[in-house]
Amino acid sequence: MIDKKDFASSLFLLVLGLFLAFQSFRLSVWSQFGPDEGFFPLAIAFVIIVLSLIILLKALHPARAAGETGTAGTWRGKKETIFKVSFYTILMVAYGLLMERLGFLMASTLLLFPLAKIVERQSWTKALMLVGISIATSYILFACLLGVPLPKGPVRGW
Repeated sequence: MIDKKDFASSLFLLVLGLFLAFQSFRLSVWSQFGPDEGFFPLAIAFVIIVLSLIILLKALHPARAAGETGTAGTWRGKKETIFKVSFYTILMVAYGLLMERLGFLMASTLLLFPLAKIVERQSWTKALMLVGISIATSYILFACLLGVPLPKGPVRGW
């Protein structure tokens, strides 16, 4: 029996991943010196596509365990899960659309802070620390170690 929820969500994520991959090709993905500003968005799109295909295959697999249920058994838990997935999806699409205009620093802050504070319900201190550490780690990894030029947006001095 096909799991209709997993099937529908995996198709949605597959379309989203393909859209993000297409959009990332509008940026320069590779230069003569190595990865360029479109490389990171393309890598994320690739991960979304692969994971959505895995979910799709599991949804189509006929021998699923009979006792397997969703992660949230109650209606309240399901509403919370729907809220989280919807919020993550909206912010990820916005991130992809705003990255080039706002730059890595501003787009990442606008994405991560609402996720930490609103969706994951972290304290102000934890949310700010999470955002700062995540952005610094990503910047050091991609811009410094891998040499990937991240979109700067209106902030040019960093």
